[in-house]
Amino acid sequence: MFWTYGDEPARLLLDGQAAMSTAYAARTRATGDAAGVDIGMIADRQALRAAFWAMPARVKDPARVAALIDFATSTPRQRDLSAALGYGPVRHSALTGLAPERLQRLPTGAAIRQRGFFVDDAFWAGAGAAIARRYLEWRTR
Repeated sequence: MFWTYGDEPARLLLDGQAAMSTAYAARTRATGDAAGVDIGMIADRQALRAAFWAMPARVKDPARVAALIDFATSTPRQRDLSAALGYGPVRHSALTGLAPERLQRLPTGAAIRQRGFFVDDAFWAGAGAAIARRYLEWRTR
């Protein structure tokens, strides 16, 4: 079964239409939390990906862009994000003050992260389009 939307795997699990699925960790946790259900997740050998903030070279007001980046990546905002969505923060300082049960469930927690692997963005930048075409050809057979 293929899914289209980020919350779809969790909904399929909650509705009993699927027994297991690949899924986005934060969306699965948020959907389960909203339903009052702890959707069990196995994060062993998970794919890890780094996210970055960038500023275009010719931005009109670089000070405002820098202020937004500073705000979004500040310790309080990152702590709030991790508490609400279950994403791992970009700052280690944001881990202080999170509930112990949330720390254990973060997909970037130390024990889980050690068993994961980082996605090779350079590989996907070069080969992603060709792989997507082959996948679509296979799906339409």
